[in-house]
Amino acid sequence: LISRNFKEINMELLYKFRKSIIFFLQSLTVVSIVAVFLNSWNKYYAAASFEFKGNYVVIVVYFIMLLVFMSVFGAHKYGTARLHDLVYSTCLATIGTNFFTYFELCLIARALLAPWGIIIASIIQCVFAFICCYCTNSVYFLVNHVKNILAITGGSENSIKFINKMRRIENRYKIENSISPDKGIEAVKDAVNPYDAVLICDDFDKSMQDEIIKYCKNCFGYEPCLCNKKEYVETW
Repeated sequence: LISRNFKEINMELLYKFRKSIIFFLQSLTVVSIVAVFLNSWNKYYAAASFEFKGNYVVIVVYFIMLLVFMSVFGAHKYGTARLHDLVYSTCLATIGTNFFTYFELCLIARALLAPWGIIIASIIQCVFAFICCYCTNSVYFLVNHVKNILAITGGSENSIKFINKMRRIENRYKIENSISPDKGIEAVKDAVNPYDAVLICDDFDKSMQDEIIKYCKNCFGYEPCLCNKKEYVETW
């Protein structure tokens, strides 16, 4: 009993500081990528360095460029993106940053430098990216509760297909029940109350959709996920 209570307290602490924990792990991903670049720069491109404080400018530019690329490619979307998408986005952001930084170093050295150093660095960085993304993604679902979801659906083939795909990701979504919009807006509102999130799977009356969205935002502070188009089902 004591062990169980201790575990529950630890989980409560993790849940309380979950945003800080995920931010720390995301920062660790960025730091590891930058550290590998610095090692590669020092080892392979010593000729492309400044004296005094000029090197700090290159580091800051690399850091900012990496963050921009990671933001553009969605490398921080833990909890919504799949693991392989996170790894792919992080690797793509890293390779893009290295590509532009390589030419920056060539300009500093005033010569066309051998690309092998940056290629080796990119491979090592991608390995680090996979490890960091895997760990961060695992920790994210450890410290965040699985969402209990109500699906508002008319039972179409597309919506059933989409719901079945979501049910396969048990560590992220738990679709506990569904309701048809044909039952009326008041019945839908009553059904929404016990759930953490709402999934609107079918096209139905636009005014009713808007009312459900407004109700969820005003009463619970979240906006339902709208998945009405066929392509959403096919690309999930």
